[in-house]
Amino acid sequence: MKKTFVLTLISAMAGIALISGAQAADATLTLKATIKLAGCDISTGTGKDQLVDFSDVTVVKNAVKGSSIAKKDFNLQFQNCADLKGIDVSMKGTADTDFAGGELFAIDKGANMSKGVGVKIIAKTTGGEKVQKPVGDTVVWGSLSGASVTLPYRAELVKTLDTITGGDVRSVAEVSVAYK
Repeated sequence: MKKTFVLTLISAMAGIALISGAQAADATLTLKATIKLAGCDISTGTGKDQLVDFSDVTVVKNAVKGSSIAKKDFNLQFQNCADLKGIDVSMKGTADTDFAGGELFAIDKGANMSKGVGVKIIAKTTGGEKVQKPVGDTVVWGSLSGASVTLPYRAELVKTLDTITGGDVRSVAEVSVAYK
């Protein structure tokens, strides 16, 4: 009896295994996609870094606080663009604390550095001029296409204190780009 029970149990288990493994597929699912690369290569001078050089700037002593004391146009250039519909650009850096508004980048501090100056970066979009604030606000450049795209900008040195100290000016803006 014991022997029969074991054989019956083995036979029953084998039958269950055959039944569960014998199921046919009801449908086939095929997954398909075409991968398109979107975006561009940034071409801003030497590699991805760009220098906007104001050269020597002469400031009149009675320049008004908040006024632009020098302006310099520059471009962000993009090449080898593929499947491009738009570009969003944000910039981050140290905000100038001498002037209210939060739209100026601070200049570096230290020996031989000027005081009383901040840097404003302006995107010259087709919808008008938009300030790129150092807190990372995004400027949307919509309806762009083509293999190469040039985004026009202007940098301005702005008087932030009643008195400017002569010296060097250096400010850094980190540029982030999102492609659409």
